Amino acid sequence: MYSLLIVDDEPLTREYMKLNVSSIHKSWMVAGEASDGAEALEFIEKQSVDLIITDIKMPVMDGLELCKSISLKYPGQKIVILSGYDEFSYAKEAMLYGVHEYLLKPIVKEDLRATLDNIAKKIEREKNSELAYKSLLKLSIDSKEYIVKKFLQSLVNESVVEIKTLYPLIYRMKVNLLEGEGIVMILKLDEEMLLVKDYPANDIPIYKYILNQCVIEMLEGNNTGQTFLDCNENTCVLFTGEDMETVLKSCINLADKAYSFIHANTGLTITAGIGCPVNDILQLSLSYKTADKLLICSFIPCKNHVYAYNDQDIAWKIKQADETISALTKLKYSFMDSSEIDCFISLSKLIDLIDCNDMQSVLRCGMYIIKSLSALKPECTPELTESAVKLLKSFYTRCKSCLSKEIVLKLYKEIILCLSGRRESNSNILNAGVINEESIVEKAKEYICHHYPEPISLALIAENVGVSSGYLSQLFHKIAGESYIQFLTKVRMEQAAKLLKAYPDEKLASICEKVGYMGVKHFSYAFKQYFNMTPGDYRNNR
Repeated sequence: MYSLLIVDDEPLTREYMKLNVSSIHKSWMVAGEASDGAEALEFIEKQSVDLIITDIKMPVMDGLELCKSISLKYPGQKIVILSGYDEFSYAKEAMLYGVHEYLLKPIVKEDLRATLDNIAKKIEREKNSELAYKSLLKLSIDSKEYIVKKFLQSLVNESVVEIKTLYPLIYRMKVNLLEGEGIVMILKLDEEMLLVKDYPANDIPIYKYILNQCVIEMLEGNNTGQTFLDCNENTCVLFTGEDMETVLKSCINLADKAYSFIHANTGLTITAGIGCPVNDILQLSLSYKTADKLLICSFIPCKNHVYAYNDQDIAWKIKQADETISALTKLKYSFMDSSEIDCFISLSKLIDLIDCNDMQSVLRCGMYIIKSLSALKPECTPELTESAVKLLKSFYTRCKSCLSKEIVLKLYKEIILCLSGRRESNSNILNAGVINEESIVEKAKEYICHHYPEPISLALIAENVGVSSGYLSQLFHKIAGESYIQFLTKVRMEQAAKLLKAYPDEKLASICEKVGYMGVKHFSYAFKQYFNMTPGDYRNNR
């Protein structure tokens, strides 16, 4: 139960609150009343309350003076102002002294209930934070590093509740996180390598953990580097010092060592982004955002795998890339309705920033387009985004040695069409000489022959051969002279016939399950359609 003090020079208002508050909201009760601000101060000096609801215009001490006094003596005290329409300017001024909300007179039950509910929720959140804070104080000294990591994580994630909870604790533990200036470096596994090497999604956290552990070990005994994880489990390092040139060298040295270790032990690569310097630990998110932006634009070639805030050439190219994305988002709803020429001009500017002969750069830029447009255009559904990523992966598998500006331009146009939902099912990125249609159908047949006992859909086959469902359907019929479902049925029926002959005593239910049918009735119907006789007759006539 939460308590409140009602402060108003009108007896009827006080009486109304005393009689109705508990019925309006079961979590609240009136603990006391006062006819002016002076009486209210006397009351709360003797008895604390969770909330003070006060009128603005009162004799002796008005509501504004009361709010000022409370903000000085009892910071954090919850206050709600009662005001008339003509007193709204006073209510706004009262907000400067920690007032949480205001209610208009005459009091409406629904408004009062909503206000009490909001205040109750705020108090509950604060109690939970306070409880967490007190629990952390009881932790052993060995937990200090965990608290520091959690605090740094809350800073870059801009988690206000966690910052409010942990910052006083960091202060009490006398942990000095910033000496001079500080910068954040993010070490990130290259997504395009995870994409094209078909690493299982469940394994990605393992590689991120390996990267984090190797960085921790490399920094062991180094007082200038503090590791932590961001919300995406990327390894971040806070470097501090008075000489930024030395700090930058430390960052690059660590990034080089981590890159060599990860590449040698996993075959993966990493990229580092070094954020701008900050001189206040509470501004750490600014450095983090700078580093993250550099990583988003890591398709822009640099001398090594490290992108730093002070590289003016990179900064200029990032600005160009942002302008390109901005231009693309300003095209009409489906990107291409305005003009293909506009799209091609924008994409050409983007392609000029990358090395079209470097597949990794092409893939990174493709991911940049997908992520940027998916975030900025509401029509880009998760399904369309996933299709665009699959298209990029398909491009890698089919075009490892045929890179040119023209082909890359076509790829990015296809990605944009895919994100808009306008990509034709049979559209190709590359010319027919590059894509071997017979090979695609052969791969589809091979997949069917290996997986016919399993549930197989056209979408599943298409995904495994790296093309769209519609394109595969048309291509299969064109090359094989039959539909994929006819071929699948033929494979299943031929295998069923072999099993019926080889195992005359095996139950029909077992055989139909082995060839991908869930029910005997459906299997028998399909078998008769194919062989013009039932499975039983076929077995008897073998």
